[in-house]
Amino acid sequence: MLSTCLKESVIFSDIIFTVEIIKTKSAINFLKKIKFPRIFYIFLLAFIMNFIWENLHSFLYLNYKGGEITQFILLRASLFDALLIAIISLPFLYFEFLKNKAWLIFIIGIAVAIFNEWYGLSTLRWIYSSNMPIIPIIKTGLTPTLQIGLLGYISFKITTFFQNDFIR
Repeated sequence: MLSTCLKESVIFSDIIFTVEIIKTKSAINFLKKIKFPRIFYIFLLAFIMNFIWENLHSFLYLNYKGGEITQFILLRASLFDALLIAIISLPFLYFEFLKNKAWLIFIIGIAVAIFNEWYGLSTLRWIYSSNMPIIPIIKTGLTPTLQIGLLGYISFKITTFFQNDFIR
């Protein structure tokens, strides 16, 4: 009876969307039905993994812009890093000659991270603590240098694995 009333009163697409969520009873089934673009999942996975990474290695920094490193700052950094990963991943989704060369995401991500670290360090946006392992030649921290490349590659590969299930 309730579903009949809901079906009759559904007019706008956002209401249909809400009713569809209620009907599926499962997030996975819902995701299988709507099939978000793959770049959405790359961004989402990258954001989650970056937020965890930022929290785990935040003790390797003394400060951010001279102040305390807060959860809000870590959240912003995670969003920025996820956006970078999504941008780096885009050509690998749409150019046929790059589809089997996902390992380049790792290389490009490391290069982007090095330039990002050089910028952050030179402008004193952040300062490493004495615990940060430094890569000698490039003089950047090990964990931030690996972060974009490694998490970008992992995000891309995970979405490749689930591509047929709920990704278009």
